[in-house]
Amino acid sequence: MASRLAEAAELAAKHYEAGPAAYEARVLEIPSLYMSALWLHGHRDVFFPFLEGTQSTVNEDGRFTSRVFDLARKRVRPAAPA
Repeated sequence: MASRLAEAAELAAKHYEAGPAAYEARVLEIPSLYMSALWLHGHRDVFFPFLEGTQSTVNEDGRFTSRVFDLARKRVRPAAPA
């Protein structure tokens, strides 16, 4: 996990460190969905998932939040009838 986070941090620095916008790096963990991402919080949020299923490489994911909500909806069970 540490090496994958380091890979995400290196990729994020390569793409966003020299840019004009300031970002705050955060680690977002969603244990119930088995997902973790490096989150660059700034004028636009950027996500680099580094722990998710069988993903072999770390890449920026512009659809990360949409995928999180989709997975969460699939896990929600309908309420039992009263």
